[in-house]
Amino acid sequence: MATVINVERVAVGREDRATSFLTAAATWLAETGRSQWNIPGLADKVARAVADGEAYVAVLDGDDVASWFLNAQDTFWWPELGDRYVPDVTSRELVEDPRGS
Repeated sequence: MATVINVERVAVGREDRATSFLTAAATWLAETGRSQWNIPGLADKVARAVADGEAYVAVLDGDDVASWFLNAQDTFWWPELGDRYVPDVTSRELVEDPRGS
């Protein structure tokens, strides 16, 4: 039997659905001595991505299991590049299996 994963756009006011994965990933990186995801203003950046319709979550058996952002410009992760970096589509996904497997 196939596994069904639904994809939902994160609604304004539910930014926590995306930030929980980012926070968990940043915490894990910091605990392992890597601070590459120490993102100043994370909550504001996620709120902006949600308002722009660029934040999504994957839902498996009623649980959010992944979040990602589809950006017209990737200033979310690399704001210093500004207009110099404009990919067709940028995706950053963070995945967690709530079943523990």
